[in-house]
Amino acid sequence: MRRRWLFWALAAVLLGVTVARFGELEQLAVTLSLGRWPWVVAAALLQLGYYLVFAALYRAAFLSVGVGGRLLDLVPVVFGSLALAVAIPSGGLSAAALFADDAARRGEPAVRAAAGVLLVQLAQLGVFVLILAAALAHLGARHELAAYQVAASGILLLLVAGMVALLALAARRPEALRRVLAGAQGAVNRLGGRFGQVPLIAEGWAERSAAEFSAAARAVARHPDRLVRMLAVAGLGHLLNLATILALFPAFRAPIDAGALVAGYAMCYLFAVVAITPVGIGVVEGVTAVVYTSLGVPASAAAIISLAFRGLAFWLPLLVGLILLRRLRSFTPDTGRSER
Repeated sequence: MRRRWLFWALAAVLLGVTVARFGELEQLAVTLSLGRWPWVVAAALLQLGYYLVFAALYRAAFLSVGVGGRLLDLVPVVFGSLALAVAIPSGGLSAAALFADDAARRGEPAVRAAAGVLLVQLAQLGVFVLILAAALAHLGARHELAAYQVAASGILLLLVAGMVALLALAARRPEALRRVLAGAQGAVNRLGGRFGQVPLIAEGWAERSAAEFSAAARAVARHPDRLVRMLAVAGLGHLLNLATILALFPAFRAPIDAGALVAGYAMCYLFAVVAITPVGIGVVEGVTAVVYTSLGVPASAAAIISLAFRGLAFWLPLLVGLILLRRLRSFTPDTGRSER
């Protein structure tokens, strides 16, 4: 019953977001109608292909940490997690919770699934760091590198370093990880106690979670070929994103060169990660348009292409996620296994 109410609450939030931003959806439709339709359709299909590759990346990461799952079963969870990130901005925690719950309801270790989500983020950002380095070099050579771009890049590097440190801690010093999780457990339970709640996290959670997470990290270390496979899949995802933007330039009859294409995409992705708004809404479009304009793309075309790409990246997962929401195991009735 609780999960059914949770489903309807989340569906209501997503519908509310859709209604509140319906004007933007109409604007996206008008914008795309101005482009040459074969290229617009190609861009939309490439973006859908990106999300299928994204699901394949999750499957590769889960296999690396000992969590099973079919690719087709992960596709609804991927779209659901992306829609959830819009409805409940949480820096990726909502996605981790959704994948962990889905794994638990399939009888798989939830903590290992959470470690798999971390690997997905690390693989994506690890490959992106190479793209970002090329973009910064190009912007520097064109004397268009701005301080805010360097600062955002520094924040991203700190984020990647933190992920690597967490995995290294889990693989080499599981006892230290246990102490960190025990501290977090104590803080959460103390906070709940102030509101008269029973302990929100059960005893032994830190020990079990540290053991599972450490086992997942060691499994990755024992199979570096799986890590290489993840990086390859993540790289294919970035290539599909680049191809999506590339298709939009002929769609709106605008010139582009390889350096400018990569620089604009890098800033788009960078500020989607580090922006303070949910998935970079309202920030990414402006930054991307400014970068393309500074590199020689006509201002009107740069604005339209930035809006078109961000519109596809925002609305496709939101609408598809809303459609597939009912298929998620997390919103089916509770079972004994999931309760355990």
